[in-house]
Amino acid sequence: MTAGERSGAEHELAARVIDTLLRENYAGLSRRVRAGHGSHLLALPSGHGGAGLVLPLERDGFLADFRVRRARQPAFARPTLADVESALAAVSDPADRAGVAAFAAECRQALAALRLRERWLPAVRGRLARRWPPGDGAWSGARGQLAYEALAAALPHPAYPASECRLGFSDADSLRYAPEYLPGFMLHWVAVPRSRLVTAGAHGRRPPGWPSPAQTGLPESLAATHELMPVHPVTARRELAGALAAAGLTAPADPAERAVIAPGTWLRVTPTLSTRTVAVTGHPRSHIKLPLPTSTLGLLNRRHIQPGTLADGALVRGILAAAARGDPLLGGLLLADEGTYAHAGHPYLGYLLRRLPAGLERCRIVPAAALLAPSPDAAAGTGRPLVIEDLAGWGWNGDLAGFLAAYLESLFGVHVRLFARYGIALESHQQNTALVLRRPGMHRHFAWSTVRVTLRKGPATPLAGGR
Repeated sequence: MTAGERSGAEHELAARVIDTLLRENYAGLSRRVRAGHGSHLLALPSGHGGAGLVLPLERDGFLADFRVRRARQPAFARPTLADVESALAAVSDPADRAGVAAFAAECRQALAALRLRERWLPAVRGRLARRWPPGDGAWSGARGQLAYEALAAALPHPAYPASECRLGFSDADSLRYAPEYLPGFMLHWVAVPRSRLVTAGAHGRRPPGWPSPAQTGLPESLAATHELMPVHPVTARRELAGALAAAGLTAPADPAERAVIAPGTWLRVTPTLSTRTVAVTGHPRSHIKLPLPTSTLGLLNRRHIQPGTLADGALVRGILAAAARGDPLLGGLLLADEGTYAHAGHPYLGYLLRRLPAGLERCRIVPAAALLAPSPDAAAGTGRPLVIEDLAGWGWNGDLAGFLAAYLESLFGVHVRLFARYGIALESHQQNTALVLRRPGMHRHFAWSTVRVTLRKGPATPLAGGR
């Protein structure tokens, strides 16, 4: 990578951060916008006694009035992370200093992640092209969904500027476990006394390949008193021993009351867009949500699993199912099965088994976050450079406006019905929302754990699920 490419990544990241600070009017930053040189300018202050930086702005039209102009202009310097940190030092309240320092560190890690992607993503794209060649079948069903999730994971978040950062992940962790690199890896396991577990759902319907104690290197006799719990490799390395001790699972003298960490690994999985949720490689309709010692989209957005949220999710699923059974306008609502879970009373000792709906093998399952990713068919000369254009061509006769209109009709129709009739407001942002398309028509989903929605030409039918 050249110095220019390295600095290009930093300039774009710094511009994104300034866009966000301006949009949120952090410390009154919008008051520093003025007209000049035929456009609007932002006078970015300096916290180091210098003159600061003047940046040209352009109309945004998405979330804010203005954003930093991306086209290079010789009269203006391009922003760096050092400029951002200097400006924050100048304008932030002293009470914010600890948070500002944490955010600065997050931006530095996001830059490192961007540079890692510049080195490794071309090879991933080549692997995608070989394993998922253009065609109706390759990108369909739960297996095709994983390829779309890899495309989505490589895009920036539309609102959070340092979304590439996963606090707690090293570069090696990213290459091994982050969805944009489409890795496969084996899960770790711990045998937990059955008497100490809270369980729910059909554990007898675990996905094919779920191990016995002996397959993970443990005595088979443990099956009489213990249950195997899957553990993400990063959690196994960093948090598992401490979590077991904190939960009181290492001290009991009675072996039947002690947890035992398995020496071996078992069950190959692939990460989905959420990173902590993984799909079973040989049975991709089966997803396992696992606690992970990292934070995404900010320091406080931790990816462990609070035990109470597992029962909450199952409860919400039941409420939605009841609403759908009695409401003709929600008659097409299809809910993912999220009723199977287990935990030992600690945020790093639990899992959720999610079963995606059957019958989608010939559908395209596409996270909304992937719609503006480069199309997998672009290299084949289809003339459709973006996923959304490729999908409109594949299942909507090339009618991009019609595709989008049907999507929005179902999106608002289902959300408004649930909110106005039942007081249910669903989280449905672009990372936990999927579209499901079947020729000739389209189906849309809201989050694999909450709701999916189905669209067809003509009346829209909703479909549901969540991460």
